[in-house]
Amino acid sequence: MLKVMVVDDEYLDREGMKKTIDWASLGCVFSGEAKDGYEGIELAKIIKPNIVITDISMPRINGLEMANKIKEFLPECKFIIITGYDDFEYAKAAVKINAIDFILKPVDENELIDSIKNISYQFERNIKRKHIAREKILLDIMRGKIRGKESIDKIKKEYSIEINDLCIVCIENDYYEKALESDSFDVLFSANEYAKELICERLSQYTYYLVECHDNIFAILISMDNVLYPKSFRDIFIDFQKKFSSVFSTTVTIGVSNVGSIYDIKKVYEESKQALKNKLYSGNNSINYFMDLKKENIVKWSYIISFEKELRIVLKAGDRTKIRNKLDNLYIKFFTSNHISNSIIKQISIDIILIALKTLSEYNISIEEVMGKNFDIYRKIENYKTIKQMHNLVSDIIFNVFRCIKLKNATISENSIDKAIQYINEHYNENISLSDVSKNVYLSESYICRKIKSATGMSFVEYITKLRMEKAIEYLQNPNYKIVDIAKKLGYSDYRYFSRIFKKYTGYSPSDWK
Repeated sequence: MLKVMVVDDEYLDREGMKKTIDWASLGCVFSGEAKDGYEGIELAKIIKPNIVITDISMPRINGLEMANKIKEFLPECKFIIITGYDDFEYAKAAVKINAIDFILKPVDENELIDSIKNISYQFERNIKRKHIAREKILLDIMRGKIRGKESIDKIKKEYSIEINDLCIVCIENDYYEKALESDSFDVLFSANEYAKELICERLSQYTYYLVECHDNIFAILISMDNVLYPKSFRDIFIDFQKKFSSVFSTTVTIGVSNVGSIYDIKKVYEESKQALKNKLYSGNNSINYFMDLKKENIVKWSYIISFEKELRIVLKAGDRTKIRNKLDNLYIKFFTSNHISNSIIKQISIDIILIALKTLSEYNISIEEVMGKNFDIYRKIENYKTIKQMHNLVSDIIFNVFRCIKLKNATISENSIDKAIQYINEHYNENISLSDVSKNVYLSESYICRKIKSATGMSFVEYITKLRMEKAIEYLQNPNYKIVDIAKKLGYSDYRYFSRIFKKYTGYSPSDWK
């Protein structure tokens, strides 16, 4: 609610504004009144109003002088100046204090209400802009792009970040991989938006900030200045997971850091990410606390993640010797010496095979060419009881993948990617999917994604969104186009979904942009 203060030397005028206007319906609260400029300045220091409605002609100090003084300690404050006909020229000085409006006496209630609505709208836009900028700057700090106490203190002051000690909670939608496979991004987007609204509602009594980290992961930075222990939020997280699952047929996994200083926020963020990735062991729909992770498990997990990243690189590089050495080190040395459980080895083996098969699809090679028909990776792995058996199976599959990539690598035509991009450019305003592009250029969906990313720096969805939003901005310049019509022209069947995408892309709703 915006706080309103009225300054006028006429008692009846003050009472009239206080009692006749429905402040709550305007998103405001009447916070105080003063009978002259001196009182107004002192009262403003106490209540810190967002809006000041003031008469110009008052004893001791006039409304404009008062406004200039208030601006010194409340630079964001907005002023509505009330004036009589005799001092209308004098009222032009209101422009210098950035007054939103000045109204002639006798005050017309509807005119005053319209002026307040205009100010409320401006405040709302400024808040949205500030939130977007604050989220971006917080992400930069979390990633270590901005460091040092002096820099962080400056940002805290500029963006009104009220955190000293904090914990970071990373939340991931477990539906992400299925969404990629089925191209159901609308559902994923809706689920993620609902998850954000739901967790923010559950944390409303705390000081927190939401930051989007990835297409499928967002972080909540929670102030721990008045909270002792991260596990104090456990009931909130459990309730959040249950409610989310009851609305969407999927789950969310949560990773919670230890408590740390905002000046060590990069470390705190890394802890929350490590806690989240512990779902390799704990499974989907779990709550993982960094404090519960055993040190050796963190080291083991880090090794596995590093191995999987390096495997992708050596597969594409075509280095057979490195592939063999890495597999031998993993199965013969690491798994045996660290006493990794059989169930975890099976899960990691499946992950490695899936990485290899995903790499295959990027080169437009069907899985059947390598594995044959009706290959069931899960049943195959489940039947194996020893590390050696799993080592041999994974090695055989990896080297088959390696061989097929080598044979096909030189035959893929870059012209096909040019055709894919051309097809997207010509059909972005239709409800096209990766599958449509794939069928038209005879390349696999994953290969198209990788090549589009390489050519444009954007994912398939990001590229189409960019084309659509650029065209949307052009359409919005035409007052004859309704938002629902623009949405249809751009391939969106639901104008509300279009509005959410537009707001995410530009920071404004389509109606605000107009």
